[in-house]
Amino acid sequence: MSRCPLPSKIICGVGILAHLFLAFKAGLSLGGLMCLASALPYGVFLGTCKSIKNRWAATFGALAIMIPDLLLCVSAGDCVGPATALVYVFACIPLITVCWPAGMIAGWIFSKTLLPLGRQFLTESARRGIEVVFYCAIGIAVGAGVYHRELILPSIQASEDVREEIGEERVVLGQNRFSKAPRSEIRGRIEYDVFDSRGGPEIADIWDCPVNTKVRLRDPMTLALKRVVKARYRERGPMRVVSLHRDGQLNLLFAHSSSPQVKLLDLDGNVLWTFGSEGSSPLHTTLAADLEGDGETEFYATADSGIYRLDASGNVVWKTRDRGGRYLVIIPAHADSPALVVSDTPDDRISMWGADGLLVRRIRPEREAYQLQAVRWGSAYRLAVGQRSHRASRFFLMDLDGKVVFEQRIGKHFEVAQILSARLQTPGRHCLVVQGLPFAYDSPWELNIFSSDGQLVYKELREHYDLYVIPDEQNDLDRLFADQPIVEYQAR
Repeated sequence: MSRCPLPSKIICGVGILAHLFLAFKAGLSLGGLMCLASALPYGVFLGTCKSIKNRWAATFGALAIMIPDLLLCVSAGDCVGPATALVYVFACIPLITVCWPAGMIAGWIFSKTLLPLGRQFLTESARRGIEVVFYCAIGIAVGAGVYHRELILPSIQASEDVREEIGEERVVLGQNRFSKAPRSEIRGRIEYDVFDSRGGPEIADIWDCPVNTKVRLRDPMTLALKRVVKARYRERGPMRVVSLHRDGQLNLLFAHSSSPQVKLLDLDGNVLWTFGSEGSSPLHTTLAADLEGDGETEFYATADSGIYRLDASGNVVWKTRDRGGRYLVIIPAHADSPALVVSDTPDDRISMWGADGLLVRRIRPEREAYQLQAVRWGSAYRLAVGQRSHRASRFFLMDLDGKVVFEQRIGKHFEVAQILSARLQTPGRHCLVVQGLPFAYDSPWELNIFSSDGQLVYKELREHYDLYVIPDEQNDLDRLFADQPIVEYQAR
């Protein structure tokens, strides 16, 4: 019977070790469980490679399992920043260089001494199981020794240096400009929309739980509770509350950025309709809006196959020929400008369509459409984008022709994650609220508020949170909320 080649065993042992290392760094979280789960292919290959007769085929098969891990690590740079990505990519290299000769020596000893004894007293399956455990134990022991001796590349230390430089949660600038007021009456995440046209806009205070979801509708000014709606469903993923006809009847919209389908459910969890793009390509972004102002909710979705508009029944009203990008934003009608549906395209352009599906404008912006969002700045809407480079954490405002009209920096250890505009200090004058994602794990996020003249007036480091802007049209101001827990930022 053929045996699993020693190089294949070492490769799989190193792969398992690397995943255990990443799971240890991630801790008890979804990411840690995913790291553990993604180590299973290595273990399965160890158990099946003995059936591969060609020694080189078995070795390259083990290497092929490692390729997706390396590609994932390389692509992680855009998500977690350079320091953490370097940990992912290069942490395995010293482990490989140390574990390879150690594993070969251990394998030779194991095959020459222990296995002959095992053949006399153990079955073939038991010997295979002991062999797998032995190589994993060797890898874990060597890897632990490497880690504790700080022989892993300085990228780990670099990531720790970033966390140390960022420091603890605190207000860095402008403590006399803004105060934080706890809003304990709000218990979940916030959505703001017109759910009943007879009563005006409301805040939906959503407590997500598939078995017993509660949607508390509140007055946007006083936060007084108006009514409570309960929902039950079995779907998983991001959920939004919508009202198809703005008549107070609520529905649940499930749209995940990596899913090829969008589902609309009633409050009892029954699926009212399902939409999937052509070719089952994933839907990148899905929005619900009423651009025509007729009281009927429309749905807009972007996918590789195009931009779609759906009616309240889930039927396609129109579809663009252009391929859709990662981002989809809505610019409401204002002044003499009609409402626009805006999306980036794979050819580095930004396209804008009217609610009727006709192309209004296509531009090639001066900056990449990274984290594309639409913000109100003065009397007009602007396109806000962040800079992808980790060497310069900037954000830009562009007019609808793609020309940069404003740019500013945030902290050097942060990547632009969210850009909002809000009338916070002076009625009618918009501030820019920019949230920064840290490059190092376990570090506070950064909140920056820039005044209408572009000056940084407030900076705070705090836990990861989502920001919400609630308009106060009566006073020509806005309310800025952040969750975990819910607090409101107020100008002093």
